[in-house]
Amino acid sequence: MTKLTDHLIVISFDCLSEHDVPLLRELPNFKAFIENSSFCTQVETIYPSVTYLAMRQS
Repeated sequence: MTKLTDHLIVISFDCLSEHDVPLLRELPNFKAFIENSSFCTQVETIYPSVTYLAMRQS
């Protein structure tokens, strides 16, 4: 496999599901985001979601 980049940015949206994707595709900013990125809709989560920000210091 060829390495395409040195960086990976992961963005997680709490409280969204695959059922929201059709609506997001109609919103201008999300539409552009989706068209220029990779995403998945088959993610298993927990309820309530517990997402902690992980910060890395350089």
